[in-house]
This record gives sequence, C-alpha cells and structure tokens, in this order.
Amino acid sequence: MDYVQNAFYQATSWNPDNSYVNLTATARALLDFPTPRGLKMNISSLSTPKFGTSYSLSNLGVVDGSVSYLYSSLPLHNVRRSVEVDLHDVTMGYRQLEELQPPGDERFWEVWKGGVRVDGRSGG
Repeated sequence: MDYVQNAFYQATSWNPDNSYVNLTATARALLDFPTPRGLKMNISSLSTPKFGTSYSLSNLGVVDGSVSYLYSSLPLHNVRRSVEVDLHDVTMGYRQLEELQPPGDERFWEVWKGGVRVDGRSGG
C-alpha cells in the first residue's frame, strides 16, 4: 500500500519530506530499527486507477490479519506491475533529502477555508 501511496504523492507533486514526521526519517532508519521476531506478508493490488486493496497476514507471536482499501480522487497511472517495480521504490531506508521545491502545477497552490478561496490569487 505504501507504493500506491507514493504513486499518489508523485501524481500530486507532493514531497513526503514536507511532512514533519519525516524530519528525522533518515537518522531513524539508520539507528532505530527493530530486529525481526516473526513473519509478515502483504499483498496489494490496484484494481482500477483509483481503487486499491491490500491484505496483510502476520505471525509475530499472535496470528493477525487485516484488509485495507484505498480510494484516490486522482487517477494513479504511474503505478507499475510488481515485476517492473524497482526495489528502492518499495523499501524504506537511507535516502538523501532533496531541497524542498514549490509545486509546479498552479492548481496545487489553491488554499480553501470554509468553501472560500483564501490564498489571495485569482482563480483561472
């Protein structure tokens, strides 16, 4: 499901490094990692460009499972088949942080509050 979420970020030109939670992600990935104590299996599928499902089964002392659904308001045409996915795109680990850039698409500049546009730019 993380891969599909990252595809949404790419489709909307969102940089995950803009999130506060990712401020120390690289250091955490290098220094604070759990040692495996069991098995967890995830199977995910994007059945349409806007709808994906994920199934999870784990045995970490207790057998556990879950089903999750993801619906995107934006079609995700940049999701590839499993065979074509680079391993770096689906694993979280050390990464070099890039300089933050403003979104290139003007439609992402809009700021709305209570149904009124408040960003001070003209619509168009």
